[in-house]
Amino acid sequence: TNTASIDQDSDGPATVPSGYTLNGRIIQNGEGNSSSILQRGRPVSTAGSGLTSRNEQIGDFNTSSIDQRANNADPHSDTDVIQLGTSNDSIVVQRGPNEDIDVTQDGTNNLSNVNQGGIRDLTASVTQTGDDHDSDVQQKGERNTITVNQSGDTQTSVVTQESGTEDSTVDVTQSNSGNTSDVTQTTATAGTSAIVDQSGIGDTSTIMQTGTTQSATVLQSGMGGTSTIDQSGSTQTAMLTQSGMGNSNLMTQTGTGHSATAVQSGDNGMSSILQS
Repeated sequence: TNTASIDQDSDGPATVPSGYTLNGRIIQNGEGNSSSILQRGRPVSTAGSGLTSRNEQIGDFNTSSIDQRANNADPHSDTDVIQLGTSNDSIVVQRGPNEDIDVTQDGTNNLSNVNQGGIRDLTASVTQTGDDHDSDVQQKGERNTITVNQSGDTQTSVVTQESGTEDSTVDVTQSNSGNTSDVTQTTATAGTSAIVDQSGIGDTSTIMQTGTTQSATVLQSGMGGTSTIDQSGSTQTAMLTQSGMGNSNLMTQTGTGHSATAVQSGDNGMSSILQS
């Protein structure tokens, strides 16, 4: 019957070579599992004020929750969550700039919820491999990166980047089975992009972008298809490539300086591009 909890706090910088003022690790093996790390730290940019945690579970019922803070950590805050077999789950919340979150789930029910606060330089990577999947990633600020990779079985990905998403990127890859991707990027000022690559079975992609100098790219191959890209603002680009089976595309662009390209090959087709 596994269960573990670490609750740490510190109001001073690290004096050890790692440069992390708080370092939490939990590794569990089999059966009930459960795990939680809550760390705080100094909310100032002082060398050695970074936080790091790793929460590794291997088999059975799983569940993991990490909440790290240190709102202006130096060098940065780093979280790894690795879950492998059975029920899975994982919720990670971090705050402040310079954050790195990696979540790896392997098989059965899955589910991951990453919620990053902060204002810049956030990185979130979610890899889910087999079974029911799900993933909800949220970021605020600029120069942020989200990568979601789902393969096999039910899938579903919801990604939100908001509040001045300059030079921020989203990359979602889904293959085989249910698919479905929803990407929202709001109030972007420059250089923001979203790429969705779906292959095999259900497909369906929705990208919504508001701001300036954004790009949206959707690649769909095989089975259900269906893509919706909605952009409003200025100097935005939409690109769609669909091949095989259901297809269907709707691009809506509102504002100035837009461009849209749709390429469809094989099966049911149908494409609409609306610009105003």
